Amino acid sequence: MAKTPPITNVTSGFSSTIALNNNFTSLRDGFDNTLSLDGSTPNAMQTELDLANNNIINVGSVETDTLLLGGVLMTPSGVDPVYSGTISLFGASLIDDVDAAAGRTTLGLSTVAATGSYTDLSNQPSLNFASSAQGALADTALQAGDSLDAGDLVNALPAIDGSNLTGVGGIGTGQTWSEITRSANTSYQNTSGGPIQVSCYAFGDDQTTSSIPNANTMRFEVSTNGTTWVVAQHAFLERTGSGSSYGRSINSNIIIPNSNYYRLFSNGSISVIRMSELS
Repeated sequence: MAKTPPITNVTSGFSSTIALNNNFTSLRDGFDNTLSLDGSTPNAMQTELDLANNNIINVGSVETDTLLLGGVLMTPSGVDPVYSGTISLFGASLIDDVDAAAGRTTLGLSTVAATGSYTDLSNQPSLNFASSAQGALADTALQAGDSLDAGDLVNALPAIDGSNLTGVGGIGTGQTWSEITRSANTSYQNTSGGPIQVSCYAFGDDQTTSSIPNANTMRFEVSTNGTTWVVAQHAFLERTGSGSSYGRSINSNIIIPNSNYYRLFSNGSISVIRMSELS
């Protein structure tokens, strides 16, 4: 209603309660449309309040949802960066995200941005990986522990100049000779982590005078498992003096692969054993 209530002049019928009541109602409605000094209700603005460039003084505190100073939006920490031009509207939409997941949604990132997993990657390239955990084509690649047929390398590799190769190990590399004590008919395992070379000299009695080695003759044997033995060197038949006195001697230099076993075998007595090891 209007700020000024409509009052009807009573020019006749002064005792008319209808005319008086209508005027009192207009006055009441007019007071309801004003602000109250003591806070009597209603006391709330229903539209904008125009102070016509006048000041509000003696204000204790101002409670508001939005505060503009000179047309610039203010925040609890200062000038709103969007209104000041420091941050774009898109940047502001990212800032108010509550966590990283919400930020990824704002940025339009897919699941792989959170997991980092190749399986969550769309449009996956077709790659020949080195392990089955890395790709479907890994079963065609050489795996750790696989054997490789040297025949498969024919014409597969370019010529290699070995003069520039470094750090290539092998028998004799970083190894030294040392005398070792060994007993006959006792197996010993190479646990050095690489191949070694064993030099063995032994002399002993023989159970046969045959010049052909047989199951009874002294010999140097090797094994991959300590159970099944292969003869690496047979002993030689020697005459020890005049007449029919014979013995056998063995003089061998055998390379023993890592984790393999070796032994000096004899069915007779051995009077001399000398061994050295390159390891």
